[in-house]
Amino acid sequence: MASKQAVAVSRTESSTVQRSGSQVQNRVSAYEQHSSHEESTQLSGVRRVSSYESNGSTTFTNGYSTALTNGLSLALKNSSSNSVVNETSLLITSNVTIEEEKVLFAKLNDRLAKYVEIVRSLGLSREDIDLLISQQRTTETTMKERLESLYVSRINDSNFQNEQLRVENAKLTAELNKARSDYEKQRALVAKLELDFRRTDEERRKGLIQIEELTTKIRSTELRIKEFERTIVV
Repeated sequence: MASKQAVAVSRTESSTVQRSGSQVQNRVSAYEQHSSHEESTQLSGVRRVSSYESNGSTTFTNGYSTALTNGLSLALKNSSSNSVVNETSLLITSNVTIEEEKVLFAKLNDRLAKYVEIVRSLGLSREDIDLLISQQRTTETTMKERLESLYVSRINDSNFQNEQLRVENAKLTAELNKARSDYEKQRALVAKLELDFRRTDEERRKGLIQIEELTTKIRSTELRIKEFERTIVV
């Protein structure tokens, strides 16, 4: 019962986190679609600027480097932030002027501020966000532990079955070897019996021949005796 309640709570927490993330995603997408036209207009206007003071550009670059890093880390995570990627590619090329760089930094800073405003408008405090993250991590950890336990259990069952099959295979192999040995012995015995039978049959045939010869001699002797008796009587 406790495990079912834990699963229900984990599903509720996961759905809450997903709804919050989808709300942020929708608001960020709407903001980017609204600001894409204004950004293209500003970039086309900046292209016409031909000069800028070097001292001011150095101070501005140092001041907005943090805003660029934070803004890109949030914007690049969104699937609809193609304009930010294009702006970043402009900063990497050597053809970007200092005025264009200034405008790009400003837009990224404004976008970061807008993202912060969107997150705050959801009514989620840092404690709530940390709680959601903690609950999500707990859910993921629980699911991971369950999967690992199930995986280990199946591995142990497979190893046990493999061991049983190995023992059974060894037993059957021993029985097969014994059967083969008995078969060889029986076959040798049958061969010996067949040889003895042939010898006995040969001796029997020789005995029959001798009996016939003796019978012939006896008959011949009897005839001679009869002839001798007749001679004596006469």
